[in-house]
This record gives sequence, structure tokens and C-alpha cells, in this order.
Amino acid sequence: MMLLVRALALASGLLLVTAGMGLGQTLPPAPDEAVAQNRGGPDLFMRALRTLRLRPEQHRRIRDLISSFNQHERDVTDRVQRHVDRRQLHADIEGVLTPQQRDQLESTILQMNGTAE
Repeated sequence: MMLLVRALALASGLLLVTAGMGLGQTLPPAPDEAVAQNRGGPDLFMRALRTLRLRPEQHRRIRDLISSFNQHERDVTDRVQRHVDRRQLHADIEGVLTPQQRDQLESTILQMNGTAE
């Protein structure tokens, strides 16, 4: 099932959000959703992630993962490698979540994609 979630998330493209991750708050909205929509829409994975209530330590770890990803991706020009890197980022973020949060993330992605049962 997580493979389906990853496939759905990857199909939507990646919209990274790193700023404004306050303690005990959900992740902030995308800075420029209009631009992202021109590339196939905001990343479902990241949009769904913003709906979760994360602990402060989870916020910090996810923010660090995204920041590291952004720095690394500046030098990556190969489209396939960028895709592989996005998959790894999503897997790394999922590793920070509790099992319940991963289930909620999966459910939210399916709902946002219109494929919820």
C-alpha cells in the first residue's frame, strides 16, 4: 500500500516547503501553488504531510531532510536522478513518522487524489 502512496505522491511532482515550521503546528502552505500547478500540481505527499500534527522533533528532522534535499538538488540535472532522490526524500520523511501518522498520510493522499475507498 505504501508503494501505491509513493507512486501517487511522485506522480504529482515535488513541492518543497521548508520555511515557517513552527513548534506544534502543521507544515505551512506552499509558497507559490500557482507555479506548482503549472508543473502538474502541488506534490500530494507534501500537501498531505502538512495536515499531520507533528512533534517538534519531527518538524526539525523533516525540515533538515528537506533542506539537505534542496541543497543536493541544486547540482542535479538528470531527471531520473531527481526522481530517485525525491523517492528517497519521501522514504526518509516516512521514517520520521509514527505508524499512525504514516497511515494518516496515506489516507490523506488517497483522499486528495480522489481514490479513497
